[in-house]
Amino acid sequence: MNKKRLQLTVARLLALAGAAMLLYACDTRQPVALENATQLPEPLEIKAFELTDERGSSLTQDDLLDRWTLVFFGFTRCPDICPVTLQQLLTARVTLQKQGVVQVPDILFVSVDPARDTVEALASYVDSFNGELRGARAELPALRQFTGNLGIFFEQGPGPAERYQVNHSAAVLLINPRGALHAIFSAPQNVQALVHDLPIVMAAF
Repeated sequence: MNKKRLQLTVARLLALAGAAMLLYACDTRQPVALENATQLPEPLEIKAFELTDERGSSLTQDDLLDRWTLVFFGFTRCPDICPVTLQQLLTARVTLQKQGVVQVPDILFVSVDPARDTVEALASYVDSFNGELRGARAELPALRQFTGNLGIFFEQGPGPAERYQVNHSAAVLLINPRGALHAIFSAPQNVQALVHDLPIVMAAF
């Protein structure tokens, strides 16, 4: 190969290499930053549980399969954080539907006040949100087992009988269609952050 042909061959190889590098640079996708959600590196399998929903029917891990579910723990007599958070979740859900998101998550409210939140009280509370969410409860032993598995804290606060408050975690949990904990939305919630983050973490499933 003469010198001129060698130079031409080298030039062509350099051009091809440059084009390949440019293509790689254009194709490299940076992960989209989440505003409030923390996606677990590996989804956490949830141990078997049985709760009772607002209709008095059994609710188990099987009821969370094949769908996305946002789970929030609170109590029906909560004066502010609980109703505000649930309304934010509902607003985010409607917004995602309007944006054409195919799989919008269901919303499940789990009571951490079994002494006062009977099935009847739970049904009335769910109805106040136009039936757009599900409610669930359990007696204390089963409730502690369920919340402990998910890292949710709650305890009865000070106050006279029937008027006490309940201290509890205010995070929202996202359960994936395999029934495993997929992501955690830290408190306080924000509709804009929910609408931004939910499609991202669900797309990573």
